[in-house]
Amino acid sequence: MYKNILFIGTGQIGKAILNEIVKTSPRKIIIHNLTEKESVDVCEEYSQRYSDIEFVASYGNVFMPYLIKDVDNKRLYEKTDEIIDYFYGEITTASIEKSTIAVLVKEYSPDLIIDAINTATVLGNAYNPEYNFLCYQNNAKDCCKKLMVDDYTTKIVNFVYCLKYCLENYEVKKYVKVSTTGLGGMGINMPYTHGDNPKYQLSSALMGKIAASGVLHQLLWNLSHENNIDVSLVIPGCFVGYDSVMSEPIETEKGLLKKRRNITPISINDCKVLEYNKNIASDEYLEFPVVRAGENHVYSKCELEVLTAIGQMEAITKEEVAMRVMECLYSGSIHDVLKALDGAMLQPTYSGRKMIEKLRNKLEEYNITNGIATGNLGGTLSKYLYELYYLKLNFPTIDEIKANNLDKIADKINAYHDEALIEEIVTLGLPILKNDNSLYISDYTLIPGERDNKDINADNIDYWCKIGWVDLRSKNIDQWCKMLVEIYDEVEANSLSKIELDEEAINNDYNIAEYLAYYFNKLNTGRKK
Repeated sequence: MYKNILFIGTGQIGKAILNEIVKTSPRKIIIHNLTEKESVDVCEEYSQRYSDIEFVASYGNVFMPYLIKDVDNKRLYEKTDEIIDYFYGEITTASIEKSTIAVLVKEYSPDLIIDAINTATVLGNAYNPEYNFLCYQNNAKDCCKKLMVDDYTTKIVNFVYCLKYCLENYEVKKYVKVSTTGLGGMGINMPYTHGDNPKYQLSSALMGKIAASGVLHQLLWNLSHENNIDVSLVIPGCFVGYDSVMSEPIETEKGLLKKRRNITPISINDCKVLEYNKNIASDEYLEFPVVRAGENHVYSKCELEVLTAIGQMEAITKEEVAMRVMECLYSGSIHDVLKALDGAMLQPTYSGRKMIEKLRNKLEEYNITNGIATGNLGGTLSKYLYELYYLKLNFPTIDEIKANNLDKIADKINAYHDEALIEEIVTLGLPILKNDNSLYISDYTLIPGERDNKDINADNIDYWCKIGWVDLRSKNIDQWCKMLVEIYDEVEANSLSKIELDEEAINNDYNIAEYLAYYFNKLNTGRKK
């Protein structure tokens, strides 16, 4: 089914999934890891075992723009200005296409993306409020830059925007994310950490990891509600598998631990301040048998027994995780967290529909003129409603729109003048542009914003009219007329459409809000069915 696969992250879980994927006989697998060596090693290993599959090595930080994807984390602050410009500037198609994920998808055209990077750990570890507070006290400006460079929310939001773009604009059929609970299924009162030393409950790094997971999972859940987008999320909630069991030097957050010579006791009664043993360390590292497991951590036999005991994290094999991923790809899975969330989410009800009918009736009792939009659903929606309202005021039925040509419709709308309506619209920050280029504008506009470019030129005017100006020019009026007629004819020809809608929602005496909602559904911007 999937012939061209982008595989991001081949740690222990990633490799277990890869072992299952190769059985499906894809043509090409692009292996993407942080470093070139990681990807090349995997490609060489699997190319020897599966000569009929093409393996391509790719590498770099998938959360960074492509041009700086190879910058080591330790040197990341050397690119502070570039990072801030990229992540904190306006998100546009041009900026998205500069992202590493977009460049990879454009270059390799995968029909499946499997993402087994531990995103939460990679990005969430930077969360360290105590250190940031000290940094702020020393140099507030540098601290601000550091916070902007380290911020995981900005990077995750950008990544999901870029992923959305790839899923919508390229032939990517599915994206599967293997993620983490952050604590192996345990609670925030978990009695151990990943080697860091919290002063209260969990460490900042672990809390950052949990928070980063939450941001990512929520964004993927919302993304999965888009029509024509297929996203799955698999989350093991326990200790997962292992890489190796061997005797090796012990490495902690401080690096490899060297043994110290001549450790002799001191009397704590003789010390006013804690003093460290200055004895010279030998060249011999502390070493004993360990299990190397997730996130490249090692655990002793006793640590492993505590960690995986019944009632603690317990355990699952990486092969079992891989099988759950394969189920998401080929048969659907009860272990797809996004589908589980959908199952638990409260859905629209008949009572809710009746409540809305009552609210509409109460609002209609006021019998006021205009009052079309508050702006609280965004300037673009308000603009759409007012453009349709101008059309409705001058041509109250679909039959009247059909009976008149564009010139007559546009002329009548542009000649229509309602001072109260104009005041209502411009007060909301929505300028009105007419055919003769006359512009009605208040003391502020939503578009362009306060800091936006305000140069008057054809491109800017078209852009402003597209997203935030009430555009009464002939070209835009023509588009609305065609939309209204198309929807009316479509519903009239299809009795099923009428059943799905409120009775009389789409009729000759058109309700601009109902027609606009139907239009959004046609654009696949409604609820996922």
